[in-house]
Amino acid sequence: MTAPTVARSHIETEAYEPFEVNGTPCGELHALRTTSSGTGALFAGLWRHPAGQLDYVFPADETFHMRKRHPAAYAARARGGPPLVTGGF
Repeated sequence: MTAPTVARSHIETEAYEPFEVNGTPCGELHALRTTSSGTGALFAGLWRHPAGQLDYVFPADETFHMRKRHPAAYAARARGGPPLVTGGF
């Protein structure tokens, strides 16, 4: 049996690269995983964006965890659904 491979990454400021969607700047991304190991896809990364509005339609299922943010509320909307709003922390 072969041992599984483990991806390693160091999170350094200079490791972030500009992230664009259809030519529109959408913050910066530090990719941790950009390949799939089977059917489907699982990409992972750290993304940062300055405070402000960003209109972005997620092309697939997305999971995210906020580490730090502006104290104002954050809102996301599922296609056709009501906004999901969180308060500041």
